[in-house]
Order: sequence, then C-alpha cells, then structure tokens
Amino acid sequence: MPAGTPNGRTFRVRGRGVAKGNGQKGDLLATIEVQVPPMLNDEAQQALRTFTDVAHQSNPRADLLASNR
Repeated sequence: MPAGTPNGRTFRVRGRGVAKGNGQKGDLLATIEVQVPPMLNDEAQQALRTFTDVAHQSNPRADLLASNR
C-alpha cells in the first residue's frame, strides 16, 4: 500500500479474488481502515519516537531523485 494512503480507500487487485463460474479468478477489493488509538502509553510513545528516528535515516527515493538529475 502506498505511503499516505487515506482511510477508506479501496484497492482492486486483479485476478486475486473469488473464482467465477468459468474458472477465471475475479478481482479482490481491499478497503483500507486505519484505527489510531486515542492515547498512547509512555512505552508506545517511545517506540514511535524510535521508529521515527530510524525511518528518517533512510530515503527510499534517494536513488530515484539522483537518477533523474
């Protein structure tokens, strides 16, 4: 799922759904539902800070930007 996908978006995955009467597979529809807890305890807040620090150390798009210059 792409980063920044909004809550409620539906994705279609062609050929991965239930088989039709003719034996071909239909499409799978997946709707994104994100539930955010209203409050985080201290341990969860620290884990989120650690994840944020690690995630900002790498840029998966750096190679894409460099190759377009």
